[in-house]
Amino acid sequence: PGDEISITFNELINCTEVFDADGIGANLNLNNIALINTETGQLVPFSHECVDDKIIITPQVQSRFINGKTLKARATAIEDLAGNEMEVPVGAPGSPTVNYKEWEFLVDLNPLRWQAGSDIAESVIVGTGKTVTRKIINNSGALMDFDIKGTRNDQPDGSVTYDAIPVWMNVYPLNGTIEPGELKTITFVFPDDLPQDEYFSEINVVGTEGNKSIDVDYRVMCPAPLWEFDPAAYTYSMNFSLELNIQGEVSEDKMDIVAAFIDGELRGKAYVEYVPALDRYEAFLTVYSDNFLDADVEFQIWDANECALYGTIIESFPFVGDDLVGTPSNPQVIHTNGLLLREIPLHNGWNWI
Repeated sequence: PGDEISITFNELINCTEVFDADGIGANLNLNNIALINTETGQLVPFSHECVDDKIIITPQVQSRFINGKTLKARATAIEDLAGNEMEVPVGAPGSPTVNYKEWEFLVDLNPLRWQAGSDIAESVIVGTGKTVTRKIINNSGALMDFDIKGTRNDQPDGSVTYDAIPVWMNVYPLNGTIEPGELKTITFVFPDDLPQDEYFSEINVVGTEGNKSIDVDYRVMCPAPLWEFDPAAYTYSMNFSLELNIQGEVSEDKMDIVAAFIDGELRGKAYVEYVPALDRYEAFLTVYSDNFLDADVEFQIWDANECALYGTIIESFPFVGDDLVGTPSNPQVIHTNGLLLREIPLHNGWNWI
């Protein structure tokens, strides 16, 4: 509210020669002023007001059809009072010019929104539940009703529907009123009987002026191996930059783990992590030893998604203190060979394996 779509020039405009775009589909005539939905490429109905050196564009469509959409406004061949067309540099001042100016913007008419950083990304061990809270805020000056709903669906006729809240979580309150400027807590409860899987959904706060969404990524995992040791107990270290190739696919799972062993003893572990500067996933592993030169470093890989422990990795490397294997830009790839390591509990007497 209060915002406008406008363009201001450094000369008075010949307003009698400003014409709106028209046409349908591929047969668009942009004329002098156009307002376009960037998702569809179609014109958005609008009117314009030209006064002195400024043109104001006003959409002539219900807000629900453009709220949450990215629009593009374009001014073309606007003339000053002397009949000179607009000139817009394509780069720095002094660069070649074109006779149009266009800009894109997101239409956001909804005063109801989630607090910044409200996306939910949680991981738990199977058999464990979780409760988290998030807040919605009313940025308007009036009391507003709200509903909490699932994924938004845009229908061909321009209407909007929402999925129900997924059955794998409970959310409350599902509706209510919120005072101007109020922060209201929304509680998400994930039950403890969910099977191992990764669960995704969009959750929306919906008001009379539209919706705002957050993403929910909830992961139920089986327990990882209990790999614990004391690095301070060792004198020397060796560093690896690794890419984990698990059965032909590079791991992009931040819950996957590589562990290092010397003579069967745990000497290091690292999780996969994303390296934004390189747009790749790697594990940065430090391996420890009491000897500057030691036996081969052998690896095991925990595949969190498959709940699988690969006990034999194709590659191994002799331990050399202060040595580096691989770099972030050129990591050493290590490969599983399909052999899984499973723990089978044994009891007194006969055991069938």
